[in-house]
Amino acid sequence: MAKYHIIVEDINMIKLNLAIAIMYYRIISNHPVTEEMELTYVDSEILHPANCLLNSLEKKLNCSFGTEDRKDIYLIISCARLLDAKKLTFKTVGQYFDPSILKLTDAYIQQIQQNFHIDFSANEDFYITILQHFRYLSLPLHYFNEISLQVNAVRSNILIELEIAYSVQELAHSYYQRYLNETEILYLAFCIAGALRYYNYTVPKQKTVVMCHLNLPSIWDLKYRILDKFKDYLEITELLPIHMKDTFDFSDTDLILNTSGKEITNDTDCHCISISPFFTIEDQNNVNTHIINQQIHQFYDDSLPSSLDLLENGCWHERIDTQDWKYIIELLFSDFSENRYVSENYLADVLQRESILSFSLQPSVTIAYSMKASSKTVLSIATLEHRIKINSHKTRIIILAAFRLEERTMLFRLINELLYSGANLNDSRFLKTKEEFLDFFERNLE
Repeated sequence: MAKYHIIVEDINMIKLNLAIAIMYYRIISNHPVTEEMELTYVDSEILHPANCLLNSLEKKLNCSFGTEDRKDIYLIISCARLLDAKKLTFKTVGQYFDPSILKLTDAYIQQIQQNFHIDFSANEDFYITILQHFRYLSLPLHYFNEISLQVNAVRSNILIELEIAYSVQELAHSYYQRYLNETEILYLAFCIAGALRYYNYTVPKQKTVVMCHLNLPSIWDLKYRILDKFKDYLEITELLPIHMKDTFDFSDTDLILNTSGKEITNDTDCHCISISPFFTIEDQNNVNTHIINQQIHQFYDDSLPSSLDLLENGCWHERIDTQDWKYIIELLFSDFSENRYVSENYLADVLQRESILSFSLQPSVTIAYSMKASSKTVLSIATLEHRIKINSHKTRIIILAAFRLEERTMLFRLINELLYSGANLNDSRFLKTKEEFLDFFERNLE
């Protein structure tokens, strides 16, 4: 494989090894394939290398692989071969990809820009990667390595990316005549995550002031502890003692990290996080949550309704006593349907999404939705008498959301303010009423 510069992913090398082993044992057991097999896909560039591979194995294994036996190996290598990324550019992709794959990819990137106001069109590396992913999905054989970590833990860190990835479904159905499954969506979300990281690198770093009650050597060390973890996102502009909070001009500061636990400024545009002089794991997690929050924030407009306003003005069903998730969704949908906010296919879209990629990714709170246009951006909310288990998470409150076409990015705001606020959602697991939940969210969104 290396001799002929054929690179395949690990999962496909495993599949190839297994296929060759099975073929070998069939043949030495006198069960060769005799019926003519029609190849569903052949990469002409692998025919000669594949024959050389099998000829070499015949000598080593002292057997003979017939014409029909070889076709299975041709197919596996044809579908598994990665294109040489070094040869792929905006100018050359037309030589390597089917026009329909190019059309699908271009339409998806344009859709992302239209729906989410994120422009990936100039990122050549992303374009080439996503072309390879869509091409792979179009082939008769495409295998994916299972994510070794807990899928829910992985997904909870790429919520926004998953939403952008899932939005490909209608385009995918048009091209592949099927919807993508959870694993295929997850790998697409990794492509989006990489593109967003690149995108975020081009955003100006947050101007950060570090304030510490200890002496200069300590605050100097603290500076580099912080930069060691977050130099791509934070620019430390000043190192100050705490007492200067009353005289320093914070008007050009985005973030204050201070060791005193005191309120530093009343400027609402300047966020303040209390940390230890030793920048503990907890401190790092708090800063990371803030950075994620700010990154998501750039993808929606402050003119959108606040999450709290939508919650306060939503339709509430308190202390519902059921374990039937579908019943709850249908109940919440009835609020939209009765007011004619959404069409009937809204409910089918929500249920289909749940069957492919569960909405539940955090404890206590689940936000479900369809991106099909609503005449009004509105929430319907159910609190449960007893928590129900959805996708391994115990849920107490289920929020169904519908969005006006021009307010689709309100989804990002809901996810950001309700799920990424830094609040411990487990603390809401005993709350059962509208008043209790509004109080909880209001305290954590201040």
